[in-house]
Amino acid sequence: MRNIIHYFVEGECEKKLINAIKNKYIQSGKIRIKNISQEVIHKAVLRTLEKNAVCVMVVDTDVLYSNEKCFQKILENKRNLEKNNVNYIFIYQNKNLEDEIVKSTNLKKISEMFGVNSVGEHKTIFIEHKNLIQKLESIGFDVNKIWLYNDNKLPENKSKKIKL
Repeated sequence: MRNIIHYFVEGECEKKLINAIKNKYIQSGKIRIKNISQEVIHKAVLRTLEKNAVCVMVVDTDVLYSNEKCFQKILENKRNLEKNNVNYIFIYQNKNLEDEIVKSTNLKKISEMFGVNSVGEHKTIFIEHKNLIQKLESIGFDVNKIWLYNDNKLPENKSKKIKL
């Protein structure tokens, strides 16, 4: 039996990226916006998951080391997943999604992707882009270069398990 993937992502940009690259570069799955470095995934949500579900937690690391509460919230979510016998995978973004996109493409800085200067403008265009996978491929997107960050203080990054 195939696992059913549930992605828990911080925001709309991560949701857009996963929607764009699923099936071609990563396993397909349901996507929920839930910032697990700030919120606990409630037991009621975990109980609704299928027996063969795998929760993929996509986490920005820029806040983890500057805010102890965020770091502790990640560990609390990990304990809740384990306590409820839910399979999980943690994926860390080195700082944030924009840095991951730069690392996994030919870009030197994120502003080059759409020719804008502010991160806010970039995020708006990113979310509204009609063919994001084509745009990513045009700037040399390589799935093997995204989501590689690891830190021994955090649950192991197992991004390889979702990559096709």
